Amino acid sequence: MPYGDDKHQLILNELVNILGERYVEDDKAIMEAYYRDSLTLSEAAQGRHEFIVLPGTVEDVQQIFKLANRYQFPVSISGSGMMQALCNAVPGYDYWCFIDPKRLNTLKVDPKNMYVEVGAYVSLGQVQAEALKYGLFHGVPGASTSSIAVGHSMFQQIAWTCWRTGTARNILAAEWVLPTGELVYTGSLAAGGDDPCWGEGPGPDPHGIYRGHLGNLGTYGVMTKLWLKLWPIPGRFTQWPSNGVPQPEKKSQLPEKYFRTFPINFPNQKAAVEAMIAMGKAEIGGYLLKFGPWDYVCWYTKSMEEFWEEWFSDYWMDVKFNWHSVVIGLWGFAGPKQTDYEEKVMNQIIKEFGGHVMPEPYLTKIRNCFQPNIIRDAHRHRFTRLGRPVLTGSTIDSMLDTLRSAKEDIKIKDSVTPPLGVMGPQLKFWPYDFGHAAWTEIDALAEKSDEFEELAMHSITPAQVKDAFEQDTFYCQLMAALNLVGPKYYNVDQLFGRIKVALDPNNIANPTRMLNVKAWLESEARKASGIEEEADGPGSMAF
Repeated sequence: MPYGDDKHQLILNELVNILGERYVEDDKAIMEAYYRDSLTLSEAAQGRHEFIVLPGTVEDVQQIFKLANRYQFPVSISGSGMMQALCNAVPGYDYWCFIDPKRLNTLKVDPKNMYVEVGAYVSLGQVQAEALKYGLFHGVPGASTSSIAVGHSMFQQIAWTCWRTGTARNILAAEWVLPTGELVYTGSLAAGGDDPCWGEGPGPDPHGIYRGHLGNLGTYGVMTKLWLKLWPIPGRFTQWPSNGVPQPEKKSQLPEKYFRTFPINFPNQKAAVEAMIAMGKAEIGGYLLKFGPWDYVCWYTKSMEEFWEEWFSDYWMDVKFNWHSVVIGLWGFAGPKQTDYEEKVMNQIIKEFGGHVMPEPYLTKIRNCFQPNIIRDAHRHRFTRLGRPVLTGSTIDSMLDTLRSAKEDIKIKDSVTPPLGVMGPQLKFWPYDFGHAAWTEIDALAEKSDEFEELAMHSITPAQVKDAFEQDTFYCQLMAALNLVGPKYYNVDQLFGRIKVALDPNNIANPTRMLNVKAWLESEARKASGIEEEADGPGSMAF
């Protein structure tokens, strides 16, 4: 990158004029510190930012984008920085400016109307701590409460409780800086006033543009603030129940009359999925997941030694290869009678589909860990002890479709096992809205090594994209995935591309992510000229 040239110095001076010298950095050592995280492969993070900026107000963010349009340089943002591959500088795009939102830390809870106002750097742990003071909660993802509330809401928004609370339905309003630097408010705030009482309703609202499983990865601008719906927690307790001295001896258990967790084994995938569908029809449970054995063992073991001892025990070897697990949490939102009723319904469904609740001591181990962590997940770091998990399949569809798509995804995993760890024919997915949709994962264990990165980039990922092409399923983990799979998935690249060009005419907001606009426009021009397209091929990469 052209460090130190006239344009670099010009942009640096202008950024300092906007934010002050303390909140602008271009030191190469600082840039290096920002470019990696535990989930990002080295080959997917070849670029380096030239500038790091820390805006303190929405007006600061507006000025940064206006400057970017004037001098034609790219801008991206991250929250917790956990997935830098989605916002890092891209080789070939010079003068990249990265927004670190640490100073955008507004946090206000409205307990009467049950919503929270959050800035772009407020973590879900902070939200949960404030919300619980009023007997309220916000959904927490598997990535743990260290996730940033705005980033989580705009990217996937997979929470443990999305079985009941849904996904992307709790965004009431947004303060949105467009790539042009213009400021837009959504929800009821779009009609004027200061009451974010509804997210969708009468009047103009662009809410649907940014809602979705993957959001837009900052390619439509920056959400500097969101207003998010909170839910009443069963029992409406306002002090987190715990006892004992600080970690690792401190224990926390939620009242059993309101919260009951049941890990359930079924004889095959079909029985497990059909049982989950039946639970959805009955509308029982605060959360429900199709879970893999390694997730359970990661959660409740307190050391690497204990994990490997448990993982190769007779019980978990049996579950790994002969059973298919579901975990459900019954939550008494209306009181203990609801919990009792739902347990009766659950037992009938388990019996109908040939399942059984896991025996002791595993039932208690899992229950003690799951019940509190579903609300304030603090154990995700335990998964990093094992090296790194890798997805050999990731699709979005119905719960029933998982039975079809998972077969091919498991084949991909088996083709590279070893060196990946042996996981058995296990499928994991997160169902939303009582099972109307599901996001599927096929997990495997891998070491953090150059050999694994070579395997992931040049064997696993091309196989996943090829599988998406052949099955017509939507796979979106690449930096320019819509260029590849969009034409196979209802031409979603056309919709995304036209919105992107309208909102970001200079293509400065996190370019190439979701859609490589330059390549897409060239392709559209060739089509308009009647030039036949040469297929990129399902194995193409866009890093």
